[in-house]
Amino acid sequence: MNTKTPVDQARRRGRSRSVFFVITAFAFAGLVAFVVFGVVQRFNVELQEAREPIPTVEVVVALEELPIGGEILERHIDVIEVPPELLPGEDTFDAIEAVVGRTPRERVLPGEIIRDARLASAADGVGLNVLVTPGKRAMTIETDSQSGVGGFLQPGYRVDTIVTIRPDDNAMKAKWVTETILQDVIVLAVGGDLSGPTTSSDAERRRRSASRRNRNYVTLEVDVEQAEKLALASARGDLHLALRSDIDLEPTADRGPLSTNEMVGLRAARRRAVRRTPSKSKPEPKLETTEVITGGKTVIETFDESGRKVSETRKNK
Repeated sequence: MNTKTPVDQARRRGRSRSVFFVITAFAFAGLVAFVVFGVVQRFNVELQEAREPIPTVEVVVALEELPIGGEILERHIDVIEVPPELLPGEDTFDAIEAVVGRTPRERVLPGEIIRDARLASAADGVGLNVLVTPGKRAMTIETDSQSGVGGFLQPGYRVDTIVTIRPDDNAMKAKWVTETILQDVIVLAVGGDLSGPTTSSDAERRRRSASRRNRNYVTLEVDVEQAEKLALASARGDLHLALRSDIDLEPTADRGPLSTNEMVGLRAARRRAVRRTPSKSKPEPKLETTEVITGGKTVIETFDESGRKVSETRKNK
């Protein structure tokens, strides 16, 4: 006989639900505690890594702008620490003594890491000679302010050289012709300055000075063949410089010398064709042939109009 009343059954079901909820709560709390523990562990690891010092290397940098061709002094440079991944290459310096006394071949900006590839050899000394690439030559030409790009030229720029010159003969039917004789030539110096102006006021002073003098000297880096062309053009004609973009390295096609007529769209003077009259051929002389048979031999003799024997042929039967 079942003595459990409906009240007892309800209480029993209530206790079962309570036990289930308690077990579920403990399981969820354990899961949360595990997740929180993992997050705290990761945070502690990251914190420990953050406390560790970042590996760095020492490198020499410029404290101020280093001009081309000038000697680097100790006050111009300093040593700082940077992460290894920030190094531009393997040709950097970690000691001031290795850089003092060297000469920049290119312009070095303040804060820039100094590289060996941008410096002249330690044995080359100081001056223009250290800027000349082995196998090349430094040659100075004289230009006026207009043909020298109005005083805007600076060392390190690239230019084309144009000459206006009188032809050696009158084959071109022109008194003056103009042609580009050199392309993509590096400017080593402007006047007596191996470095460009550091500020806009310096550049403006240089332009005004060039305009007052109306003459300027520009030193270009050329090879031996280009130096010969430049010397002849400088002696016989007027030189002009055309500024190129630093990224324009492709040579343009040689279109030949330009004359005044071609510049304004006129055709070049046509050369008169020389008529050659064909030479009158002389009439062929009249010849007479005589055949003389003697025994087993045959002689063929040829005579001209005057009776003179011209040739003789012998045949054997």
